[in-house]
Amino acid sequence: MAHKSGEYRGALRPTGPERERLLLLAEGLDPGTRRWLHELGIAPGWACLEVGAAAGSMARWMAEQTAPGGRVVAADIDTRFLDDVDHPAVEVRRLDIRADALERDAFDLAYCRPILLHLEDHEAALARMRDALVPGGVLFAQEPDLCLYEAADPDHPDAELFARFHRALYGALREDRRMDSYLGRTLPRCFARLGLEDVQCSATASYQRGGDAG
Repeated sequence: MAHKSGEYRGALRPTGPERERLLLLAEGLDPGTRRWLHELGIAPGWACLEVGAAAGSMARWMAEQTAPGGRVVAADIDTRFLDDVDHPAVEVRRLDIRADALERDAFDLAYCRPILLHLEDHEAALARMRDALVPGGVLFAQEPDLCLYEAADPDHPDAELFARFHRALYGALREDRRMDSYLGRTLPRCFARLGLEDVQCSATASYQRGGDAG
């Protein structure tokens, strides 16, 4: 939504390249997100809120999983890429989670993915999402920890340089308050401070090659 020092830059990017970037992010993230939502029990009839709906791939999928009787609010600060989400159960909504109000006790699931690391007060955003849940609802946040990059081949002559570079890069971005590149590991503590019950955490690592979607 907004970098820690400055406004959200996606809205300033040309539509074509930004759409391509969001589609590539979805290609890399959607399989894991769908698996976790299945584990969380997404079911027909659920009302779902997605904060940071991007190009709408997960909104469409959640609409299918919650039919019949379900509904999905696909919310984003930049809704340019949700203009082709044509599903009767999906409501596209322009939302700035830093400031805009959400209805209370309205959703069975409130979900976001790589967005909190860009917010100056991610805990306040999560509190808004928590308050939008019905009693017993599920709050799900999928966020990265960007300071754990390692070379897949530890014997490569540049392996240590690769690791040092990424630690320095994302450490500098965090120190400069561009993003909280360590956010992923801190979410369980944050959820506990919000008074949430049955807090669970799952960490995964992905294997990426040059040129793939990631």
